[in-house]
Amino acid sequence: MKKVLPLILTCIMAFMVAGCGGPTVQPTPGPGGEEDRVKTYEELYDGNAKEKYAEVSGAARYRASYGYTQNSTQGYNRWYYLGGTELAPMSYEDGVWTGSGATIAGGVLDPAGSAAALRFDPAQSGAVTVSGTLRMSEAGGGVSLRVMRGSEQVYPASGALTVEGDDLTGRYFSFRTEMTDEPLDFVVTGNGKVYCNPTVDYTNTLNETLYSTPEWGYYGDVHAYWHNDTVNMYHLRNLGPDQWEWYLDTTKNMFLYERSRVYDTSFVKNHYMAYAAAGDLIDYSVYPDGGRDCTLFYDEASDVYRYIGLTYKQRTGTVNCDLSMRTSVTNDMYGDWNTAIPLRQFPNNSGEPECAAFRKIDDTWYLYCGISGQSVHGVGGLSYWKGEKGASIDQTDWVNATTYRLDGEDLCVPQIESIGGRWYMWGWMPQTYNRGDWGGYMNLPREVYVREDGLLGTRLDPMATKLVNRGKLLDVNGSTAVAATGQVSIGDGTVEMKGTDNRAQIGLTADSTFVTFTLDMKNSSEAGYLMQANGKEYRVLIVREPDGVYLRIGCPQDGAHPVSSEVYLGDATQTQFICKIVTDGVWRNGVRNGTNVEFYVNDVITLSGRLNLDMSEGYTPVFYSDASAQFSSIEINRLAQKYDIYD
Repeated sequence: MKKVLPLILTCIMAFMVAGCGGPTVQPTPGPGGEEDRVKTYEELYDGNAKEKYAEVSGAARYRASYGYTQNSTQGYNRWYYLGGTELAPMSYEDGVWTGSGATIAGGVLDPAGSAAALRFDPAQSGAVTVSGTLRMSEAGGGVSLRVMRGSEQVYPASGALTVEGDDLTGRYFSFRTEMTDEPLDFVVTGNGKVYCNPTVDYTNTLNETLYSTPEWGYYGDVHAYWHNDTVNMYHLRNLGPDQWEWYLDTTKNMFLYERSRVYDTSFVKNHYMAYAAAGDLIDYSVYPDGGRDCTLFYDEASDVYRYIGLTYKQRTGTVNCDLSMRTSVTNDMYGDWNTAIPLRQFPNNSGEPECAAFRKIDDTWYLYCGISGQSVHGVGGLSYWKGEKGASIDQTDWVNATTYRLDGEDLCVPQIESIGGRWYMWGWMPQTYNRGDWGGYMNLPREVYVREDGLLGTRLDPMATKLVNRGKLLDVNGSTAVAATGQVSIGDGTVEMKGTDNRAQIGLTADSTFVTFTLDMKNSSEAGYLMQANGKEYRVLIVREPDGVYLRIGCPQDGAHPVSSEVYLGDATQTQFICKIVTDGVWRNGVRNGTNVEFYVNDVITLSGRLNLDMSEGYTPVFYSDASAQFSSIEINRLAQKYDIYD
């Protein structure tokens, strides 16, 4: 910029124009030093504890890491470290517990052909839930886990839980037991290095969903700002009809947010989302009924300021509005401004473009907004339009540009933000699956990138994919799955379907899950994953229509809202799909409040869905197709929760 702006505006300009990224084009470092350096995924998601945990007591959650992190004392937070067939106490040196040839370094146990064990000394008697993941920390060898109380094997009922080779995902385990005054020993035997960080939970709360809401209500419009290696998430709080307040949550690891103090975010209200000061730059000669949801930003490439927003030609009765733009005559934001021009037109109650913004990614300008009135929630999902590569904002015919979608109706007014030199997208998933209540649950971090064809893609990035996976709940095979309907053959991690209305039912009651599989639709018109509960089927499907392939989430038996959400994926010739499905029952004030689903396909597009699925009793997983199809590489994994996302 040619002049020094007030600090507030400097922050906004950095927010609006910084960074670029995605899996197809590696972002390049910006000119601003460390703050502009492109972060690795490991840096963005660094949630590992850096300090010794505080002491825990009473009927609480005890994780093994609460004992060994930055600590060299046996028995801290009731955890001990033992080695050898006699389970003798280990000694500590240079960050490693050693004894009888075995070692424990952090959560990595190496029995070295003998045994390495974590011992939990009961805090008190009573029922506890014990859970954890056993996975190889590096490829090679094989190890087994048994949980013992003295000479009694508590888990598994017989045999051992075993992982081997290159199983870096591992197996999730959980069970209930009554604690006495005898300790629990988590005994690992075999050869190879294995990771295990078990939890003994006196609160018996396995579920602590990542889709939490603030204690006062729900997330409203969310806007992230990256500063000091921190995601600052500004969001609206609804205080009642037409009463709003901005709040600030922060995170240094992308998943776990902390509530900051009530923060003076007047710069957000007055400039970024200019509810209060929209009148300053609205061109009333063109839009006599004013405007709202306005964005002011500096366009560095053209050396001018831009002001875009929802502006009304007529606001009462039949609504006629535009997404319009004014541009400063020079680079002086306090000088003259040109007449407003329409970027997109919305006549005759065809919707209102809310929370609009420009983003320049990989030398291309993208314009996006949420268009209200397109769903039962009132608030719209993300629609966007693209310019030509290398073209300026003024060189693009935005009025006639093709409209694209990045999600369905169940991710409301999401924003694309520059985070550590990459791009991520956040919005809110409605609090009620079939109503227009304002505000809801913030989605999991979703990376945005530029595809080879210049369109935008979204995905669960590689690090987030690794973190949300807490290990297999079971192996899908002929012993754990049955053909419920149709003509179905079941192998190791595979399901072949050749009939009509095919269903392969898994012998499992699940709740918080991360399911992955590869799907070949062959000649089927719809195929995917079902969740059966309470006499209904909740569907997460890939659907082929004459005009293309769609992702669809819904419940056909729900007359109130049979299709929750839908988004276009690509042309109808596609048959091969790599799928990831996050499913979690969410809570509000201690009560189950439906289920959130995020459906990631081919690392190209993601569909969010809110379902009226009560997870109190879990659900039965089912794989489904209406004709010939093949599922392979099937995994049904435990979805990470707040307390173990950085396990």
